[in-house]
Amino acid sequence: MTVLVESIQGPCSENQMLLVSNPAFFNAIDKVIQCPFHARVSKMTRLTAKSFAVSLLASCLEGRSDSIIHDKVADEVLPLSFDMFRAFISKIHASAATSTTMDPEEKQIKLDLCTDTLVDLSTIYDKMQRSPGFSQVLVELSEKRLKLHGKDAMDTEVCKVEVNWKGAIEVLSFRIPTESRFLTYATKSNFELRVD
Repeated sequence: MTVLVESIQGPCSENQMLLVSNPAFFNAIDKVIQCPFHARVSKMTRLTAKSFAVSLLASCLEGRSDSIIHDKVADEVLPLSFDMFRAFISKIHASAATSTTMDPEEKQIKLDLCTDTLVDLSTIYDKMQRSPGFSQVLVELSEKRLKLHGKDAMDTEVCKVEVNWKGAIEVLSFRIPTESRFLTYATKSNFELRVD
């Protein structure tokens, strides 16, 4: 999957279209995201495969000036699949974050992988705003989840910024830097006042 992600990033619109034009593409992505995998497959390998699948889909939406791929995603993948996957990754993140028995290095690797996956998922959520019906269902599912369960790792570990890219405003998702948690409110306020 890494080769596929690399071949469409940049973005390479021709490779993006080639990939999503194959009828098996969305079926494979959906199967990997939802697959429980065999018990012999390590939990880390399962998480890595699912992470790559989400990264691949996010890369397909990267830099598109049209909504062709967005429409294909809306036709082929249910918003509920994304919401369920968000809950799944957030649960793994919460479990790793609170674990006292996990090896510290393994714990950090798992937390980083979960956060990177949530960044890609956040990107998909933002890019799918080009498909209003699909986006509206995602918003409703997110609001319902927030009311029932409170904030999850995507709310607390992922941040967004708007940038002007090629004359258009793009929303970019990124992991919240660990260091930002140590800034005081006064420092943050001062910074926001002085930045354009």
